[in-house]
Amino acid sequence: MKRPPGIQRKLAFLAIPNLTVAVIAVQAVVWVAAQLDPNVLPGLALDGAKLRAGEWWRALGFLMLPPASNPLFLFFAFYLLYLMGTALENAWGAGRYTLFWAIGWAASVAVALLVPGGYLTNAYLVGSVFLAFAFLYPDFQILLFFILPVKVKWLALLTWLSYGFVVFVGVGAGDWNGPAMVAAATLNFFLFFGPDVVRRVRGGHRQMQRKRAALAEAGEPFHACSVCGKTDLTDPEADFRYARVGEETRCFCEEHLPGP
Repeated sequence: MKRPPGIQRKLAFLAIPNLTVAVIAVQAVVWVAAQLDPNVLPGLALDGAKLRAGEWWRALGFLMLPPASNPLFLFFAFYLLYLMGTALENAWGAGRYTLFWAIGWAASVAVALLVPGGYLTNAYLVGSVFLAFAFLYPDFQILLFFILPVKVKWLALLTWLSYGFVVFVGVGAGDWNGPAMVAAATLNFFLFFGPDVVRRVRGGHRQMQRKRAALAEAGEPFHACSVCGKTDLTDPEADFRYARVGEETRCFCEEHLPGP
């Protein structure tokens, strides 16, 4: 995502340099305080009912909640946030990066105030930072728990699937708190990356069409049933599906598609 000319100057009034470092430092202090007094953390969560009752500090306090209680997991979470946040700030500039956080913060507070039972931590907001990083650097590889190498695009896919599950379950149960939290968590992402997402989807569709055309010109089928040999050239109206058979993925026409 390219930064428009002059955007850094226009957003200079918003800029909080080294915002990620500041967030981590405050969360570390709160973690230490929570070890001394466990009541610290519940008093900072973004509880909509208590926020409406006048506990205004929760609107900012939830940003200070540490991501984990275990010291090892806390260090790992801080390391990832520092890595991702500084990369985004370097790519966008401090003003644009601060705006990204501000939109996520405002959306989270709005959900807490407007949705019955609204109760949030900063997990979804930090999750949006991860999704932005994964969109810009999909092939960046991290050592999960310092052991397992994995590309962030696969972790992002799991995150999107989990968000979709939360929305599906919430809508099905008539509970809008979960879907609203997902909406708040992804609003800043789609405001920043919406046009890029559309272009990627369209580009992938056009690439598939070009591949189809190239295969057709070469007289090669795009789909071929592995059972009967029927292809999209010999039977253009046929539908084809792909399924796992043992260790390989095979193509089948509808007539020979294996059952579940």
